[in-house]
Amino acid sequence: MFSALTNYLQSEAACHLMQPLQKNAVLTTFHVFGNAIGLGGIQILAAALQGNGTLRHITLCNAHLCPKQMSALCVGLALNRSLVSVNLEKNAINSEGAVSLGAAL
Repeated sequence: MFSALTNYLQSEAACHLMQPLQKNAVLTTFHVFGNAIGLGGIQILAAALQGNGTLRHITLCNAHLCPKQMSALCVGLALNRSLVSVNLEKNAINSEGAVSLGAAL
């Protein structure tokens, strides 16, 4: 399990944390609650999710996700077959992001 709860990480730092997920073969739980991941971090996470068969749980609560970031994340979610839970509480994804999420699932 990896947890970076409320560390006030910005996009650049989040990108560095997300990159190893592309080659991850061990980590099953990834929590980044309360960090501003940014579009770059979300795009890296989405790319990692496309080929990662190990992650089971992701928490992106209060990650400052907007509809555009949600759409980028959904690209990875749509192709991932290992996740069993994704927590997106306290994000401003609104109806546009919800439509993207619904299509991905």
